[in-house]
Amino acid sequence: MDYLASIANVDYAAHGYGGYFSLSIMDRNYLKNMTPDQGYELMKKCVEEVHRRLIINLPNFKVQIIDKDGIKDLPDITVKN
Repeated sequence: MDYLASIANVDYAAHGYGGYFSLSIMDRNYLKNMTPDQGYELMKKCVEEVHRRLIINLPNFKVQIIDKDGIKDLPDITVKN
């Protein structure tokens, strides 16, 4: 569900100003059968692109996996890593 309360079945999504840059990265690199490690690497590419192109840069991004087993925290994605 996005900020306008629209619901659509999609394989991936990104919201906000950074989403405009992230979607092109996901369009190019997303695979339906990605492992969690591959998904994390894709998230790092999205954050790298946001840092490169967005005027307002956030210092870190919290990453979590949400699945049938619950919520798992992954290492934050930061400018340094």
